Amino acid sequence: MNTTTPTSPTSVAVTAHTVASLAELLAMCEEFLRTAGPLVHAELRTYPNRQAPPADPSWFIDMLGFSSVHLSHLLPTDTTPPSDTGQRPDDHDKQHHNDEEVWG
Repeated sequence: MNTTTPTSPTSVAVTAHTVASLAELLAMCEEFLRTAGPLVHAELRTYPNRQAPPADPSWFIDMLGFSSVHLSHLLPTDTTPPSDTGQRPDDHDKQHHNDEEVWG
């Protein structure tokens, strides 16, 4: 079933695959930053402080993880994670698969 009707003027319709991809990327970024070495942590301490408003690096990493979990909970339970589908980098050019539901 394909649906592209937004529910409100501020809604954006995206596929479950796109949301799953974003959730997975956010989780990977969070894991990378949480387990990175001292040089990356030194850079990370300065980056959020230059933002408006300034942010704590721990908050920044936590928000990546929380956002990933939030997106994951929005997905239908039968959604296959992109990392399990064997998708190639050039596959992103396709709007969505015929059997994939577009939801907003």
